[in-house]
Amino acid sequence: MIGRRGSLFLKLFFIYGLTFLAIAGALSIPKWGGLSPKHIFNQNIGEYARMLAEQIGSPPDPNVAMAIHRRTNLLILVKGPSGTVYIPDRLTFLGEERFFKRHRFVSVPYGGHVFQFKVPHMDHYEGDGIWIMLAVILGILVFSYHKVKKTFKPLEDLGRVAEQVAQGNFKVKINDEGHGELSQLAVAINDMTVQLSNRFESMRRLLRAVSHEVRTPLTSMRIAIESVDDEKTKRLLIEDIKQLDDLTFHLLEQERLRESPDALVKERLNLSDLIKETIKAFDGERIKTQLEDEVFLEADRSRMVLVVRNLVKNALKYGGDKDIEIHLSQSDKEVQLTVRDFGPGMDPALIERVGEAFLRADQSRDRSSGGVGLGLSLVDTIVHTHRGKMTLTNKSPGLQVEISLPS
Repeated sequence: MIGRRGSLFLKLFFIYGLTFLAIAGALSIPKWGGLSPKHIFNQNIGEYARMLAEQIGSPPDPNVAMAIHRRTNLLILVKGPSGTVYIPDRLTFLGEERFFKRHRFVSVPYGGHVFQFKVPHMDHYEGDGIWIMLAVILGILVFSYHKVKKTFKPLEDLGRVAEQVAQGNFKVKINDEGHGELSQLAVAINDMTVQLSNRFESMRRLLRAVSHEVRTPLTSMRIAIESVDDEKTKRLLIEDIKQLDDLTFHLLEQERLRESPDALVKERLNLSDLIKETIKAFDGERIKTQLEDEVFLEADRSRMVLVVRNLVKNALKYGGDKDIEIHLSQSDKEVQLTVRDFGPGMDPALIERVGEAFLRADQSRDRSSGGVGLGLSLVDTIVHTHRGKMTLTNKSPGLQVEISLPS
């Protein structure tokens, strides 16, 4: 999967965010330059208040003050030697302290009196403007988020489809509705998966047909070999027939499981006992085991025998003359089977391809050395059919194969 740091969607959304932050900053520049409406108002209100104080006069004329109040709707308070005058006088009951608490004033001294005028609370209106601007920017960002996410939805689907195709699932599709470049890409990817599916199915039909056709003459060859007098020739022919028989069996078994995962005949079995019974057919002196006594799971017995047999056979073959180790343990959720040899290990480039048929760890081997590269491939298929996982790790020395199965 694409990491968040490399997400094209997040990069574009980040650009959107920076753009709108820049817009918000640009809208705030007048405030930083001292040109905001509040700043202009504060510069001129003092001059205006002095003009009003001169009109009211000293001593103050209540009638003029009332006329100014009616004309401007300003509240006026005049403090002087003779006391305090409220305009309009209905505000007298508030008292000077409460009057100052509730309003913002500009004070102007004139003629031995102090004239105080209530001014509109500009912070309130400016605060509303800031919140409105932030709400608009937030709305634009939310809209952009959903728009960009919808636009690049096919790219997310493309990553999902690529992962599924890599696992051999060619039935997945990308939503190709629309007329843009990404929709055209989705159509092309869907066509590609259909073509790949058809080609793989043709290959599988060919393998199944060849495998079926080969098994019949193999039976006839076994009967004919019995009449061969030369023991050496007979032994070589029997080995060749056995190798061909193994090849056809592995191919048919692998394709059968891939086509019909439900073909498994599961039962509750003790994997520890199954391993002990299976390894009796091998050189027991070279096999070191560390097995928990009772490791139960639901599995197909015959297929699990194939798994153990192929893993042990592979480890003995590539481990040279050194011992191999088999470990079996169980946790609450899974069973872990580990088989390790102490040979040269495997080329790291081949580890990721181990599920491929006919892949040999030693590319230089020929028929005389035995094996056709199907052992681990079949193990991988059986394990995945059981909803498990096979992991290969170079241990220096040797190769470790770990099988995890649900318990």
